[in-house]
Amino acid sequence: MTQAPIFIGGVFRSGTTLLRAMLAQHSAIASGLETYWFECDPRQRHDAAFNDRMEKWSVFFEVPRKTIDGFAADAASTAQLLDLFMAEVARHQGKPRWAEKTPGNVAHMAHILDYWPDAKILHIVRDPKDVFASLHGGGKSGGPSGFAEIWCGIVGKARRDAASMDIVGKSYLELRYETLVNAPEQTMRQVLDFIGATWEPKVAQFAGKQDDFDKVLAVTGKSSTTLEALRLPLNQGKIGAWARIVTPQEIAEVRREVTARGFGEMFAADEAASEAIIRSA
Repeated sequence: MTQAPIFIGGVFRSGTTLLRAMLAQHSAIASGLETYWFECDPRQRHDAAFNDRMEKWSVFFEVPRKTIDGFAADAASTAQLLDLFMAEVARHQGKPRWAEKTPGNVAHMAHILDYWPDAKILHIVRDPKDVFASLHGGGKSGGPSGFAEIWCGIVGKARRDAASMDIVGKSYLELRYETLVNAPEQTMRQVLDFIGATWEPKVAQFAGKQDDFDKVLAVTGKSSTTLEALRLPLNQGKIGAWARIVTPQEIAEVRREVTARGFGEMFAADEAASEAIIRSA
């Protein structure tokens, strides 16, 4: 039996992939590419979409498709399917514990803790201006209104859910991308202490990772901006990049849209927190 699982989530382009890659360097924690497990209902295992996702699991994690099909046949729920699958991933990697990273994990915290009561959830956040710029540069922001919907629906909702469930500091830890890249040892010590893992210096060192990029390219035929960045060593080059990509007017419109949804103060606090980290670095 594997130890308590770890779930990583947050808005796209907030550092979820980097955090997962760094954590997976720990000798006791197995991980890999995102699974979108909460979209995988084993009752629909004969559907094309389900089979396409299982094929990705097989290639991304190097688990035989026949083995995965057996798990799908045995599982009574999406959570049980993931549990069976990730236990096999951990066994294959020779580690006693697994971590799953899918951005939407923070939208499924009640589901996670219902099936895995001792799970630990890591929510990584980033200066929302930089997140908007990163998505906007890739044509995926949906404009100020679309981005506001994404940010409020993931970051805002996750924070409110964590507070209402009274899991902050217990099952839920929020950390910042800017701190992770500027003070990796301090941040990763906090993470390992929270999840109850022994300290290993290698989790705070990151020289780049190529194999995940190659796997995604082989399966989808498409490159990934996130995985392209993961090929590079840990660096601070993406902090404050918004100023080179989007205009102050666009950011002002994002603020208006977020405020209209009731999260204006939270958004402003996030901006201020990121700026304070940058000044102190």
